[in-house]
Amino acid sequence: MSARVLALLVAVAAALLVAPEGFAFRYVKTADPKYPKIKYPDSLVSVNDRCIVAGTPLTTMIRPTYVNGRPIGYCCASCPRVFVKDPEAWLKDKGVALKCVVEPTRSAVLDVAHRSLVGKDWFFFSSAAAKKKFDAAPMTYIKALSDPVTHARFKPTAKSPKLAYRGTTFYFPDPTSLALFSALPDSFAVEKGGNRDGR
Repeated sequence: MSARVLALLVAVAAALLVAPEGFAFRYVKTADPKYPKIKYPDSLVSVNDRCIVAGTPLTTMIRPTYVNGRPIGYCCASCPRVFVKDPEAWLKDKGVALKCVVEPTRSAVLDVAHRSLVGKDWFFFSSAAAKKKFDAAPMTYIKALSDPVTHARFKPTAKSPKLAYRGTTFYFPDPTSLALFSALPDSFAVEKGGNRDGR
C-alpha cells in the first residue's frame, strides 16, 4: 500500500470519527412504542417507523438514505443495498408518498422515468418536465446532500466540488472530501449500507 493511499485512509477514518452522525442519532416515540422513528443529525426524522425493506424496528446504527430530502431508516446493514436497487418499488410497497422537489404542490411519481440520483441522494418528480428542470440545474432545488465520504449533510452550491463517476455526479463540501473520494471511489460510491461509524 502506497504512503499516499495510507494517508488518505487515515484521513477518512479521522473524518468519520468527527462526523456529527457519530452521536446524534436518536429514537423518537411513535404511537406504537415497538416502532420508534429516528431523528438524524440534520434534525430530520425518518419517514418510516420500521425498516422499509424488512419491516422490522429501525436501528440508530445504520445511516439513512435520503429520498427527496427525507431520511429513510433501516434495521441492518444489508437493507440499504437492497433498497437502492429498486427504491420506487420499496417506497410504493410501504405507501410512502413524496412531494416533487421542483413542483412541491404536486405528488412525485415513483418510477424510474421520474427519478434522478445525485451522489447517494434520490429524487422523484411529478412530471418529465420537472425532472428535466431538476437535471438541468439541480442546485436550484437541492437543500442538502450527503457527503459521500463522511455522510454528513451539507448545503451544496454551484461552486461545490463535484465529480462524475459511473454515471452519477457526486458533490462534496470541500476539496479534501473530493480528494479522498477520488483516491478510492469504489469505497465511497457503492452503497454498502455501513454503520454510521463507517464500517
